[in-house]
Amino acid sequence: MELLVLSTLEWKMGPITPFAYVQFFANKFFDNPPPRNRVSRTMELILSSMKDVKIMSHKPSVIAAAATLFVLDQELTIDALKLKISALTSSGSYNIDNIISCYNLVQEMDIERLKLSKGIKSPDLSPIQIQRAEACGNSSVATAAVAKRKRLVFNQNDQYGMCLTRRKSTENQNKKAFNIGA
Repeated sequence: MELLVLSTLEWKMGPITPFAYVQFFANKFFDNPPPRNRVSRTMELILSSMKDVKIMSHKPSVIAAAATLFVLDQELTIDALKLKISALTSSGSYNIDNIISCYNLVQEMDIERLKLSKGIKSPDLSPIQIQRAEACGNSSVATAAVAKRKRLVFNQNDQYGMCLTRRKSTENQNKKAFNIGA
């Protein structure tokens, strides 16, 4: 019956996600207009939080508020959080404890992300040097570099069974054969 009424009025129903609230909270918590990089960071944080079941058990508005507050300041105290949330609305429609709980979960998730990113070390070689070493079949350099990077790179040597780099003597022979600058 509800769908009949909605279709008669030509209204569309869509899911309510935390993204629907991001602009609202950004306007409330940040200076007007909110910086784009902060709004983008809030959306990125919400996307990464979707992997955590504990965070997704909260209402979409609570997740958006917690993520926006986290982007505003990653080390807010409980008193500072209560002050910011109470300034948000005087009607008390937002449960402060739920937002604080979600904020703490987002904070824990970000700490884990930082721990993981610190464990990943960049290789001593640049990506171009790694690809060149793999293409020429220099196995000791390529193996060490690949072991550090743990990244799959298409190797043309594997597909065609030969290395695509030429030696200078081969290039000189080709120039002489075709009378090119020799």
